[in-house]
Amino acid sequence: MLTRWGKPGAYAVGVVGAMMAAVLVAMTGDLAARQAARQAARDARPPERTLRVGEVLRTHRRVLTTLGIGVLAVAATRSARNAIVPLWAEAIGLDAAATSLVFGISGAADMLLFYPAGWAMDRFGRVFVAVPSMLVLGCGMMLVPLAGSMWSLVAVATLLGVGNGIGSGILMTLGADASPAAGRAQFLGGWRLMGDVGWALGPAVVSAVVAVASLGAASVVMGLLAWAGAGWLRVWVPRYDPIRREPADRQGLPGP
Repeated sequence: MLTRWGKPGAYAVGVVGAMMAAVLVAMTGDLAARQAARQAARDARPPERTLRVGEVLRTHRRVLTTLGIGVLAVAATRSARNAIVPLWAEAIGLDAAATSLVFGISGAADMLLFYPAGWAMDRFGRVFVAVPSMLVLGCGMMLVPLAGSMWSLVAVATLLGVGNGIGSGILMTLGADASPAAGRAQFLGGWRLMGDVGWALGPAVVSAVVAVASLGAASVVMGLLAWAGAGWLRVWVPRYDPIRREPADRQGLPGP
């Protein structure tokens, strides 16, 4: 598509794919409700009431307004990384090929940590992955304004890739840990929505700071946001971690 129609062709592929996905979702019924009805029929009992999304989210609003805030910070930092690195590459005069190389090396560092991150998450607990991930991402964001050449940007982007890789799968894992047995699908839908809001928030914050200051300042702001998110996650993640759950009274906080 790029060869024949250029960038508009690539965007057209994305638009068509999104529209096809929307049609598919709209045509798909509530599979969980159907399965529950079939199971109830086999068990000769009335089917359980299907919970509404709003009802589930209201019931579990405390989780969404505590641990969920950390999810917003993680998603915002990750999406800001994808916006800041190519913009900084453009600012220091790198062409498209060099920028692609920067992203390729960063992505390789990211992917190499998928398995170790999952192992550490299951072995030591979620907080030992979530907090270091945000700390490293914050450090990488802080160092972006110091990258004045291609290879210095490669080093910073690789550090960001390491930070992102450390936290591989943390968002949906935390959602699964905190989700209730009743209304799990509805809860995870709301959880995913918070993550999507965070993904939209990151570039929006970058744009707002660039409008009044500079791209370097925007990177520093996102670094501070990442560090603040690390502190927030340190407080709330252990309380919903089934592996390394800390007693609420140890933190001086009420139980979940």
